[in-house]
Amino acid sequence: MLENIFSQYNDLALLVLRAALGIILIRHGWPKLKSENLKNFSDWLGGIGFPLPMFWAVVVAVVEFFGGLGLILGLLTFWINLLVVIQFLVILFVVNRKKSFAEKEFDLLIFAVALALMFLGSGYWSFDSYFSLLF
Repeated sequence: MLENIFSQYNDLALLVLRAALGIILIRHGWPKLKSENLKNFSDWLGGIGFPLPMFWAVVVAVVEFFGGLGLILGLLTFWINLLVVIQFLVILFVVNRKKSFAEKEFDLLIFAVALALMFLGSGYWSFDSYFSLLF
Protein backbone atom coordinates (compact mmCIF):
# COMPACT_ATOMS: atom_id res chain seq x y z
CA MET A 1 0.00 0.00 0.00
CA LEU A 2 2.71 2.52 0.95
CA GLU A 3 4.61 1.48 -2.16
CA ASN A 4 1.69 2.68 -4.29
CA ILE A 5 1.51 5.97 -2.43
CA PHE A 6 5.22 6.75 -2.82
CA SER A 7 5.73 5.35 -6.33
CA GLN A 8 4.69 8.70 -7.76
CA TYR A 9 7.93 10.11 -6.33
CA ASN A 10 10.30 7.70 -8.13
CA ASP A 11 11.56 10.41 -10.47
CA LEU A 12 12.15 12.73 -7.53
CA ALA A 13 14.12 9.97 -5.78
CA LEU A 14 16.31 9.55 -8.87
CA LEU A 15 16.92 13.31 -8.94
CA VAL A 16 17.97 13.24 -5.27
CA LEU A 17 20.35 10.30 -5.86
CA ARG A 18 21.84 11.95 -8.95
CA ALA A 19 22.31 15.27 -7.16
CA ALA A 20 23.86 13.71 -4.07
CA LEU A 21 26.30 11.59 -6.08
CA GLY A 22 27.05 14.50 -8.39
CA ILE A 23 27.88 16.81 -5.48
CA ILE A 24 30.16 14.20 -3.92
CA LEU A 25 31.97 13.62 -7.22
CA ILE A 26 32.40 17.35 -7.88
CA ARG A 27 33.70 17.83 -4.34
CA HIS A 28 36.41 15.24 -4.99
CA GLY A 29 37.11 16.11 -8.63
CA TRP A 30 37.43 19.89 -8.43
CA PRO A 31 40.60 19.95 -6.29
CA LYS A 32 42.23 17.34 -8.54
CA LEU A 33 41.85 19.62 -11.58
CA LYS A 34 44.26 22.17 -10.11
CA SER A 35 47.70 21.58 -11.61
CA GLU A 36 49.60 21.12 -8.33
CA ASN A 37 46.99 18.74 -6.94
CA LEU A 38 46.84 16.85 -10.25
CA LYS A 39 50.63 16.41 -10.12
CA ASN A 40 50.43 15.19 -6.52
CA PHE A 41 47.60 12.79 -7.39
CA SER A 42 49.58 11.54 -10.40
CA ASP A 43 52.65 10.98 -8.23
CA TRP A 44 50.52 9.06 -5.73
CA LEU A 45 49.06 6.87 -8.50
CA GLY A 46 52.56 6.19 -9.80
CA GLY A 47 53.69 5.36 -6.28
CA ILE A 48 51.06 2.63 -5.92
CA GLY A 49 52.01 1.14 -9.27
CA PHE A 50 49.61 2.58 -11.84
CA PRO A 51 51.08 2.82 -15.33
CA LEU A 52 50.67 6.21 -17.04
CA PRO A 53 49.79 7.93 -13.76
CA MET A 54 49.28 11.43 -15.23
CA PHE A 55 46.86 10.06 -17.84
CA TRP A 56 44.80 8.27 -15.17
CA ALA A 57 44.94 11.27 -12.84
CA VAL A 58 43.41 13.43 -15.58
CA VAL A 59 40.79 10.77 -16.39
CA VAL A 60 39.76 10.48 -12.72
CA ALA A 61 39.61 14.27 -12.26
CA VAL A 62 37.53 14.75 -15.41
CA VAL A 63 35.16 11.86 -14.62
CA GLU A 64 34.63 13.13 -11.09
CA PHE A 65 34.18 16.84 -11.84
CA PHE A 66 32.43 16.85 -15.22
CA GLY A 67 30.67 13.57 -14.49
CA GLY A 68 29.34 15.10 -11.29
CA LEU A 69 27.98 18.07 -13.24
CA GLY A 70 26.42 15.71 -15.77
CA LEU A 71 24.73 13.70 -13.04
CA ILE A 72 23.24 16.79 -11.42
CA LEU A 73 21.84 17.81 -14.81
CA GLY A 74 20.82 14.25 -15.67
CA LEU A 75 22.85 14.38 -18.88
CA LEU A 76 24.45 11.19 -20.25
CA THR A 77 23.58 9.51 -16.96
CA PHE A 78 24.16 5.93 -18.13
CA TRP A 79 27.63 6.64 -19.51
CA ILE A 80 28.79 8.75 -16.59
CA ASN A 81 27.64 6.10 -14.12
CA LEU A 82 29.34 3.38 -16.16
CA LEU A 83 32.64 5.28 -15.79
CA VAL A 84 32.03 5.84 -12.07
CA VAL A 85 31.23 2.14 -11.57
CA ILE A 86 34.46 1.16 -13.32
CA GLN A 87 36.44 3.74 -11.32
CA PHE A 88 35.07 2.52 -8.01
CA LEU A 89 35.61 -1.14 -8.88
CA VAL A 90 39.28 -0.22 -9.31
CA ILE A 91 39.22 1.75 -6.06
CA LEU A 92 37.57 -1.08 -4.13
CA PHE A 93 39.54 -4.02 -5.53
CA VAL A 94 42.90 -2.52 -6.48
CA VAL A 95 43.58 0.73 -4.61
CA ASN A 96 41.90 -0.17 -1.31
CA ARG A 97 42.11 -3.96 -1.46
CA LYS A 98 44.06 -4.17 1.81
CA LYS A 99 41.78 -1.84 3.74
CA SER A 100 39.14 -3.10 6.13
CA PHE A 101 35.47 -3.15 5.16
CA ALA A 102 34.82 -0.18 7.43
CA GLU A 103 37.39 1.84 5.48
CA LYS A 104 35.70 0.94 2.17
CA GLU A 105 32.09 1.67 3.13
CA PHE A 106 31.93 5.12 1.51
CA ASP A 107 33.47 3.81 -1.72
CA LEU A 108 31.05 0.88 -1.72
CA LEU A 109 28.10 3.24 -1.28
CA ILE A 110 29.23 5.42 -4.20
CA PHE A 111 29.66 2.28 -6.31
CA ALA A 112 26.16 1.04 -5.38
CA VAL A 113 24.45 4.38 -6.10
CA ALA A 114 26.23 4.70 -9.46
CA LEU A 115 25.30 1.11 -10.38
CA ALA A 116 21.67 1.69 -9.40
CA LEU A 117 21.49 4.92 -11.42
CA MET A 118 23.12 3.19 -14.36
CA PHE A 119 20.30 0.61 -14.41
CA LEU A 120 17.40 2.85 -13.36
CA GLY A 121 18.24 5.84 -15.55
CA SER A 122 18.04 9.52 -14.78
CA GLY A 123 14.27 9.85 -14.39
CA TYR A 124 11.89 12.47 -15.65
CA TRP A 125 13.70 15.46 -14.15
CA SER A 126 16.76 15.26 -16.38
CA PHE A 127 18.18 16.42 -19.68
CA ASP A 128 18.26 12.78 -20.73
CA SER A 129 14.47 12.70 -20.45
CA TYR A 130 14.01 16.13 -22.01
CA PHE A 131 16.08 15.24 -25.06
CA SER A 132 14.80 11.62 -25.13
CA LEU A 133 18.32 10.22 -24.77
CA LEU A 134 18.24 6.48 -24.18
CA PHE A 135 21.79 6.35 -22.90
